[in-house]
Amino acid sequence: FHPRPPVEVDHCQRHLIDRYLDVLIPLGVKDADRLPHLKTRAADDAAIEKILKQAEADVGTPLVGLFPGAGHPSRRWPLERFAELADFLARNDQVRILVFLGPEERAFVQDIRRRFPPTTLILDKLTIPQVAAAQARLAVFVSNDTGPMHIASAVGTPVVLLLDKRAPQSYLPQGDRHQIIYSSAINDVTVEEVYTAARTVLTGNRSATLFAS
Repeated sequence: FHPRPPVEVDHCQRHLIDRYLDVLIPLGVKDADRLPHLKTRAADDAAIEKILKQAEADVGTPLVGLFPGAGHPSRRWPLERFAELADFLARNDQVRILVFLGPEERAFVQDIRRRFPPTTLILDKLTIPQVAAAQARLAVFVSNDTGPMHIASAVGTPVVLLLDKRAPQSYLPQGDRHQIIYSSAINDVTVEEVYTAARTVLTGNRSATLFAS
């Protein structure tokens, strides 16, 4: 059974979640929860707890996840800006930075070790279920427009999404905990904008201020 969302004139405006839920209406399902919920598995939770313990990242310090990859270069915020963001967060907000990398981003490892705070934990060998388990422990996940961003949203982690205005509205993460930063080009997004958005989440949506140091 492979349901397809109905073709609509306004399909670019309606979220895919709503379009897929429309398929259920003829079956009598009209009140399904429209927010996705992904439950992690005990084995994956245990694997992540072991990794965090070995890295001494299980001591109560807030964890901030970063995902610098994307399927196309036009959707990748520059790595050096992710590094600057990580430095701001580590110095000003006493958080631990976790960088998530897929197979396509493993070429970034040496640059990350050189540019990012020395306490940064690089997670580049996780399975997808383990990625979800790790993301469920984050205070916030800062990401380009990628699949891992949707996983973070599904496990209930607030997302700061760096988005090109050309991206379809129908794919955005749903819920009021997320911060979405639009720009005409990804390179136009500033570190200050992203830091402010991340810190807004970290401080419970109180106003964020960039600390000079």
